[in-house]
Amino acid sequence: MKKAVGITTGVVVVAVAGWLGATWYTGKRIEAEAPAQVTRLNKELAQALAGTGHGLSFEQISYDRHFFTTDVRYVVKLSEPADDDTLPENLLEIAGKIEHGPFAKGALARGHWLPKLAFVHTELAENEFIKPVLELTQGASPVTSDTIFAYNGDAEITSSIVPIEFAKDEQSIKFSGAQMQGTYTRATQHIVGSSTMGKLFLHINDEDETVQIDIDGLSMEIDTRAGKWGLGVGTSGMKIDRMAFDAKPRALDAATPGQAPEEHGSNVVIKKLSYTGSLGETGDMLHGAADYKIGQVLVNGNDFGHGSVSIKVDRVDGPASKALTDFYNELLSESSDDTVASSPNEARVTEATNQLIKLLAAKPTLRIEPVIWETAKGQSRLDLAVDLTKPEGLNPGQALPSDYRQLVQQAIALIDLKIKLSKPMMQDVLAQYLQNEGEDAAVAADEAAGQIDSLGGLAEMFGIAKVQGEDLVGTFRYAEGKADLNGEEFPVEDLFENLLGGLGSDDEEMVGDDNAMLETLDPTVIGEIIESMGYDYQLGATDDGAPVVKVDGSDEGAESITIAFNDCETSSACSDMSLRATIKTPHAVSMRALNDWNQENRMARAYWDADKKVAVLEMDVNAYGGIGASNVQYSLAVFLASVTDFADTMNAAADKKS
Repeated sequence: MKKAVGITTGVVVVAVAGWLGATWYTGKRIEAEAPAQVTRLNKELAQALAGTGHGLSFEQISYDRHFFTTDVRYVVKLSEPADDDTLPENLLEIAGKIEHGPFAKGALARGHWLPKLAFVHTELAENEFIKPVLELTQGASPVTSDTIFAYNGDAEITSSIVPIEFAKDEQSIKFSGAQMQGTYTRATQHIVGSSTMGKLFLHINDEDETVQIDIDGLSMEIDTRAGKWGLGVGTSGMKIDRMAFDAKPRALDAATPGQAPEEHGSNVVIKKLSYTGSLGETGDMLHGAADYKIGQVLVNGNDFGHGSVSIKVDRVDGPASKALTDFYNELLSESSDDTVASSPNEARVTEATNQLIKLLAAKPTLRIEPVIWETAKGQSRLDLAVDLTKPEGLNPGQALPSDYRQLVQQAIALIDLKIKLSKPMMQDVLAQYLQNEGEDAAVAADEAAGQIDSLGGLAEMFGIAKVQGEDLVGTFRYAEGKADLNGEEFPVEDLFENLLGGLGSDDEEMVGDDNAMLETLDPTVIGEIIESMGYDYQLGATDDGAPVVKVDGSDEGAESITIAFNDCETSSACSDMSLRATIKTPHAVSMRALNDWNQENRMARAYWDADKKVAVLEMDVNAYGGIGASNVQYSLAVFLASVTDFADTMNAAADKKS
């Protein structure tokens, strides 16, 4: 008996020791991994908010580890534009209580009997920014979250937003609260989650108007994982049972018949609003779909109908999409910096172009079928199909063809458009709109019928559509280089002139339109002008990030020719440019030779750079207040033509001195 008791006691001691050891190890592991997780989160936030002008970052401000638990505190910092000081730098503070595994009390209470890494409870801590919100919640954290972490990195999350009810000074808010739950599988980055909100009601009074916003039954769902190429594939959806917006003058409690619209206000109700979306992959190809539905739209009690939109894309090259997405995110991130954004370097642009070519080679397709809007009087519908393909002259590693319009035309393999507009439906919608504007119902119906009949007559007159019974019907098709509108041949040149009329217009103004006025200078366009003059060039950036064009001046005897751009709003919109050529001479050039040059040539200035031991020729061109395109071209031509003469003169002067 004593032996059995001894064995049992030993087992208990070993088990307790193992549990305590595992708990101690878990606390150490969480502490060691926390900084890396914060770094990863900040990187993802930076990518998500790139280009918005704002940034969020997490910073750990305290970490107090005990044997069984850890108290941790984070601050959410907001970076803002320099002219925005309405928000504090430390936006939110988050307090967390970590219960160490393997048998954390919070996890056990939720039925997780197998060992877990930790149970984490977090909530917002009081600071000046959320203090007004805490007054509404009677001191309770407005947001709380409980997370159970497994040792392999998986997580189960439950979050909630507390209900709020508040009324003061004729302002009120009623919020039923919201609940969110989800799971995260680390190995596949698989996220499954859902959220629900019962009701949100806002009543706002200002000096002139009373506004009420009422939202019922909001729910969202997501089921997504990381695809082969790092893009999230899966499904998502959102539903809103009812949204209502009501605004009216404060002097009135209700609309009065016979009043003008501005006197009785407006009431808009949208019912059964929903969205579902999906993105999948087959091999290297992505395919996606999105469906939008509106169950009913009521404006001041009048039924404006219901509708839906269905969008599908297919044959989208996955690796190319990921590369282009990364390129776009990098540009957004750079453009959000306080410093002047530089133009993308040539290698990045070339790679993005190659990926775009790969995307077109997969022959992606777009289908919008259908767009439907329907009332009790009839249904209107639009169907659109677009197929893209790679133009024959567009190949990786080769220079882009100069004719962009022809390039786009060749990239479009198919446009197939069908439209059917119900005349009774359009008359119904227009008549109700006129009634909302104060027209009598009978007068509004007659006026709407007349306007829609006139519209049909004009559509037939110009060949845009045909009247078929109660419908206006139009078709357009472009394929294999031919186009037809409602069965009649349509000039392809006119089609693409209308679609692409503005494409390349800036370049053409710079190069060909002497009367064009430019508000800013675009480094890319300047480079193309230089190329048209027979010079090779490269786009780049200075150490400060400002755009610069480097011209090959070796044939002109120059050591370097650069065009630096200053006061740039964006990388393609600068206010002035500084042209600079350096000449390496065998000996220093005398001041007399430089002065003689300056006296005889008034367009540019020359001087000797003693530090770099080169003769320098400079010219400034600014676009403040606007500048003629011909002036820009003339200035470039004069400067580049002067470089050869300047090099010969400086070398001759240096030789004489020797």
